[in-house]
Amino acid sequence: MRNPRLSLPVLVCGCVFLAALRLAGQTFTIQTTAPAPAAAAPLRPAPPPPIGIPFEELPKFEVASVKKFEGRVTSTALRTPGGGRITVVNLPLRTILMQAWGGLRDYQLSGGPSWMTTDRFTITAKAETNAPRDQVLLMLRAVVVERFQLKYHVEKKEMQAYVLTTAEKEWKPTARMKPVDCSGARGALPTPGPPTPGPRTPEQMACSGGISLSTSGITARGTTMANFVSLLGSLGGLGVIHDRTGLTGTYSIELDASPTALLRSMSLAQAMAGLSGGGEPNLLPTFAEGRSLDSAIRDLGLKLTRQKEMVEVLVIDSVSQPDED
Repeated sequence: MRNPRLSLPVLVCGCVFLAALRLAGQTFTIQTTAPAPAAAAPLRPAPPPPIGIPFEELPKFEVASVKKFEGRVTSTALRTPGGGRITVVNLPLRTILMQAWGGLRDYQLSGGPSWMTTDRFTITAKAETNAPRDQVLLMLRAVVVERFQLKYHVEKKEMQAYVLTTAEKEWKPTARMKPVDCSGARGALPTPGPPTPGPRTPEQMACSGGISLSTSGITARGTTMANFVSLLGSLGGLGVIHDRTGLTGTYSIELDASPTALLRSMSLAQAMAGLSGGGEPNLLPTFAEGRSLDSAIRDLGLKLTRQKEMVEVLVIDSVSQPDED
């Protein structure tokens, strides 16, 4: 039988307990046993969809508009603001195609007429549902195939590839590559009211995410290894580069190699490799009075090696100017 004298104290204590648990707008869950600690797995982006998905299997927009741009280019963009919408502003078809097919690199796209690079187009489209960005880009593929009458096939070609690793088993900071803590500095500037006068702090400079190109080298501030590898592959003309460093932080990097010297020496290195029937196993471009890219990379405490591998390439068979709306 329940004791009535205990009801009021229990009720009062229960109310006080629940009120304490909701302090600062927080709600707590009480567990009788402690949960097993979960290992914090690093977040990895999902791999892009296969580039050879047939047109019949692609999702489609509810409405889509394609117009050729005429006039002076003042801005370009590819935006997916949500709600199953996409807006492409004044971009060449080659760029649109590379984005729609999962962010293809230049070496993964072969063929096509010259107007794919010179002519620009504006595309607006909306899905029937609130589709996520990856689905919206698949729908953009369908628009390109249908409106530009694109015909293509996918081939695997053997290409030169590079692997970036740490020079030693455990990477240590060097004079040209240092870790920076950008957890509080990046994004701290947008505050209500006018900007604070005066120069930015050293922390804000180190975490600006800016890239400086000069005749003496390349400087990247507050960059990740993924961004640095992408930059190196595009500026150096190296193509496929795999990041195997295992470095997951944010870094300030000064690469002692100018972009123009990289491109010039890379062309020479490729020509020499062709003349010698393949070149040396780890041939890397040489520039600046005999200094090699390998030496510049080693200044960062890293190592770049070369290998051959099969890469999927989108080969354009035919494409036409679109019929405007």
